[in-house]
Parts: sequence; C-alpha cells; structure tokens
Amino acid sequence: MLAGHFAVGYALKAVEKTVPLWVLLVAVQFVDIFAQIFIFLGLERMFIPENATKITDIVIFNPYTHSLISVPFWSLLFVAIFALFRPVNLRIAAVLIIAVASHWILDFVVHVPDLPLSFSPEEKFGLGLWNYPLLSAALETVLLLAGIALCLKVVEFGGLINKLLFWLLCTLLLLLALFGSHTQPPSTIGEAVVKGLMLYTIVPAFAYFSEKRIRKNSV
Repeated sequence: MLAGHFAVGYALKAVEKTVPLWVLLVAVQFVDIFAQIFIFLGLERMFIPENATKITDIVIFNPYTHSLISVPFWSLLFVAIFALFRPVNLRIAAVLIIAVASHWILDFVVHVPDLPLSFSPEEKFGLGLWNYPLLSAALETVLLLAGIALCLKVVEFGGLINKLLFWLLCTLLLLLALFGSHTQPPSTIGEAVVKGLMLYTIVPAFAYFSEKRIRKNSV
C-alpha cells in the first residue's frame, strides 16, 4: 500500500477540517518516514533481490516502525508533536491517532506476510493482496477516490492556483495508486530511501501550499 494510505488523510480532513491536510498526509505515512530513516541508519532492514522486477518484490523487516505493538507509540508521538504547535482536544487527537494507526491496517491487507506483531522476526503477517495486482491497484484507487470526494466536501477553493495544485496532487496520487506498486524497484537501498523521503516530502508540500492559498484567499 502506497497511495492508498493518503486516502485516509483526505477522508479525515472531512472529519476534522481544522487539522491541515498536509498534517494528515504526513500522519498516514509517519511510520514509513521513520522506516526510511531507520533503514538508512541500519536499525531496520531492506533487501532488494537480484531478480526483482517490481517494487513489491523488495523484502523488508521493520519491527520498530511497522510492528503492531509499536502502533500506539507512533500514534501518540505524532499527537505529542502536533500538540507542540497547536492546541489538541480529544477529537483532534482521535483523528491523528486514526491517521497514524491506519497505516498498519492497510499494510496488513496488501502486504505479503512481512508485518511483525512484535519485535520478533518469527511473527510476521499480511493478507497478500499484492499477489493480485489488479485487485490491489483497484483497492488503492477506490480508496483514494473516496477520500478525495470526502475532502472536497470541506475544501473551499479561493483561487485558480490552489485549485490546480490540489488537483495536480490528486492526479499524481491516482497514477501512483494505479501503477506505483508495479514500477521497477530501485537498484540500491540508498536509492529506495531517497525516493521514499522525496515522496513523503513532495506530497504534503503540495497539500501545504495549496491549502495555504485556500485559507489566504477565502472570504
């Protein structure tokens, strides 16, 4: 699951519109951001087989960021970071926790059994929807379309620029949902980390600047 995670961020914007969209799009990929950092530091592992033909062939073991037991920690950490900059009530906290926790749930649906329940390498789970490329692409696309549709109920476009930015991001994510999991894998772990961090920077950046213009131009 890649683009499909962002669908949750869009949908939760409709639940609590006071939380910036870019924050929600960071929240849903919060554990993946740290996974890239941990892989770079050697704290977690990634292996790219020589015969890999698509990105889903990459083998990973991320017990600190992607184990079920770590979900509460990452969820509460994100809420704590957000609370450093803005007041947080129970509703906002719940939305942020759901955003972060949704990552493991969606990964569980699509991943082959590589998601640990704890820090043990012997307990790994996943329903393996990635083994059915058309179904996994369809699921991510439907989720993303539904999330965008819900988000549109609360977003008010104040100008052409912000509207174009919003829809450009949506288009890029839809293309990622359709084709992203079946693209050629990176040749090195370093390349994988850089591309991952670039994606998790570009997506919220687009959301930030488009929504900033929305607030600036709104009556």
